[in-house]
Amino acid sequence: GKREGSTKFINFDSTRLSSVDPVILAKGLMKVEILDLQYTYLTQQQVTEFFNFLGAGTSNLKKLEMSREGSNLQTVNKEILANGVNKLEWAKFRTSKLTFGQVQAILEAVDESSCLKTLDLRGNLPFLGIFSLALLQFRAEQYCKLFM
Repeated sequence: GKREGSTKFINFDSTRLSSVDPVILAKGLMKVEILDLQYTYLTQQQVTEFFNFLGAGTSNLKKLEMSREGSNLQTVNKEILANGVNKLEWAKFRTSKLTFGQVQAILEAVDESSCLKTLDLRGNLPFLGIFSLALLQFRAEQYCKLFM
C-alpha cells in the first residue's frame, strides 16, 4: 500500500538546490523512493543532512543517482556517507569525486544488514586505489552487485 504523501520519483538533474534550507530539503527528499540528484550543486551542509537523515533508516528512498561531480559528496563524513548509502537498494556514484576513505568506508559497511542490491562506484578512484581495496570489494560482492 502507498503511504500517505509518498512520491515515487523526482528528477532534480541540473537543478540548483543550493539555496534550499538543508533540513527542509533532506526531510523532503526522504519521502521519495527514486531520486536523481546529478548536477544539483548541493552545499556541504545539504549533502551532510541528506545522508544523516538517510542513515537514520526512516526514509522511503530506495534508488539514488548521484553521479558526476557537483554534489559536494567528497565533503561528507565517510561514516555518515557509508551508513546512508547502505540504507539504499540501488546507488550510483559514478565519477562523483568520492575519496579513497569514503569508498573504503562504503565497502566496509556492506554486509548482511545492508539493503544494497546494486552499487556503482566507477570512476572515483585510480586503478591503484581500486587494487588496494580488492579484498573489501570481493567481500562486498557477496552481498550486492558492485561496479568499481
